[in-house]
Amino acid sequence: MQKDAIDVNQCAPLRVACEHGNIDIVNLLLKKDGINVNHWSGPLATACKNGHVDIVQLLLNQDGIDINDWNGPLSLACENGHIDIVQLLLEQDDIDVNHWMGPLTLACKNGHIKIVQLLLEQDGIDINHFTQPIAKACVNRYIDIVELLLKQNGIIIPENLYVYNMLVKLQKYELLELFTEKQINQYKIDWIEKF
Repeated sequence: MQKDAIDVNQCAPLRVACEHGNIDIVNLLLKKDGINVNHWSGPLATACKNGHVDIVQLLLNQDGIDINDWNGPLSLACENGHIDIVQLLLEQDDIDVNHWMGPLTLACKNGHIKIVQLLLEQDGIDINHFTQPIAKACVNRYIDIVELLLKQNGIIIPENLYVYNMLVKLQKYELLELFTEKQINQYKIDWIEKF
């Protein structure tokens, strides 16, 4: 490397510019030879997390951008309630709607019902992702999301009593009836499959 050359990937300047929403610096860095748009620090994920729609759009237009990098751009946008970014990412052909900790789980955990609705419309969405979206919605008492999830075909009710207890405590008897019906059907199927 020349003495006066600058390594544009050292100290992750692209990620820092994405974090702070500085589109002029992002544009400048993207014009540099050797810039790594998929740097391990996650420029795209950082822009998604911080709600910088214009930077996300700019990065999505870069050749070779990894929309499913290990930082979880979609998950971070869902977790932080950035619906415009979620929509942009869902328009990408190869987006993994069940990546990382699960975009649906994180949207449920933080009460972002519009994002939950949007994700539920996606082909291949796992409504029972390993961290169970319904459990996260219950823990944080997002009753509208719990109701939405209970109405989904294929929802698996957690075996613990937390959902049940929450619905009783909040006197949500209509949802309690739906919950009980889903749970009975679920265990009936489990019982029949065992014999």
